[in-house]
Amino acid sequence: MRLESTDPVETLAVAFAHPAAAGLSEQQRGQRDIDPGVRALAHEIRRVLLHEGEAALDYLEHLADSLIARALLVRGAARPSLARTGLAQAGGAAVPSRPRLTTFNLRRVREHIDSRLAERITVSELAVVAGLSRGYFTRAFHAETGESPHSFILTRRLDEVRRRLDADADDLALLAAQTGFSSHAHMTNAFGQAFGVSPRTYREGRRTS
Repeated sequence: MRLESTDPVETLAVAFAHPAAAGLSEQQRGQRDIDPGVRALAHEIRRVLLHEGEAALDYLEHLADSLIARALLVRGAARPSLARTGLAQAGGAAVPSRPRLTTFNLRRVREHIDSRLAERITVSELAVVAGLSRGYFTRAFHAETGESPHSFILTRRLDEVRRRLDADADDLALLAAQTGFSSHAHMTNAFGQAFGVSPRTYREGRRTS
């Protein structure tokens, strides 16, 4: 391919070799139109390469497999194998296997949550951190942790409340604000449901012991 431009140009070239590609006709191989899904995956690969590099190799591999699967399906080639793409057959149609959240991105999400416990944290925000759509992230997060994002955030907040009570935190209203609860009462109710006692009773029990 030859490109000419009077302005600076950035080019992301994506090339792959796959046994299923042998089933493409000359006309299919020569098509220049780009499927929106392929384009989106390519841009995500670009973002990860520029900003995360080798630290996200597992995620890049997942993206590459997804791009291959999408490109071959769009071109009408034979469907790639389960091992290569994470796709399974059901009634003749390709359906996604269990959503996947890489260890690297899961760690990033956890670190993001822990650093912002005092703030409002949304699922959409966490999906951006993971580089996934909101729906896919929610399913992948539950598959990896066994909890919904909201439940996980609440658990982390309660763990932090208990840690600070162990360190003898005094002002419970301030503690509620510092750990992201809307009020002292909200924190007390959540803490009681999780641990069976109120924060005040828990703290007094620690002091006594």
